[in-house]
Amino acid sequence: MVLGIPNIGQTDVDPRHLEYVTHLEQGFMRVFHGDSQDAIAEFEKALAIEPEHYEIYHYLGLAYADGDFWNKAAEAYRRSLELMPDNIEALYSLGLAYFTLGEWEKASAPLQKVIALSPMHARAYDVLGRTQAKLRQFAAATETLKKAIELNPNAPGIYHELATAYLNKKKYQEAIPYFEKAIQLLPRYAEPHHGLGTAYLRLGEKEKGQ
Repeated sequence: MVLGIPNIGQTDVDPRHLEYVTHLEQGFMRVFHGDSQDAIAEFEKALAIEPEHYEIYHYLGLAYADGDFWNKAAEAYRRSLELMPDNIEALYSLGLAYFTLGEWEKASAPLQKVIALSPMHARAYDVLGRTQAKLRQFAAATETLKKAIELNPNAPGIYHELATAYLNKKKYQEAIPYFEKAIQLLPRYAEPHHGLGTAYLRLGEKEKGQ
């Protein structure tokens, strides 16, 4: 049995469980077709019948997030974690939801727990580093984002965030190679061009900055 779905040929199944399975299958089908609103409705109906499935609360949260209902997504992730506190992906999703909502302090704890449970989780380092930068914890942010780059060396956004953290620490020379790497990976990405120019201007190199 997977996610509460009975095996083919299983007999004597509770009709309410079969109803749960029907809603669940419809929910996944709606997700597959990009219909987050109907997916939400189906997952909610499934959980109203069998509310103990932590993974379905996570899927419900993802459907809410896909529809930009971030407060509801966070609530669904919290429900998932009440049932399975060490669910790494639900912890990451909760941290991302809080980050998206601008609740930086709340975002930090679940992301740190992800890293404690899964030290190679590149996405958690990335979002945690961005969270620390939002909290103006620039020294911590630079270390966290360096680890994110180590785990995911081809993500221009992480290089840009790390360079920006150095810029905010007034370490302009250290920022330059990371802005340059972001530009190398994605030349049409505007923000690192601006950041690189700012770094040169603050170093007094006006020609390069312009």
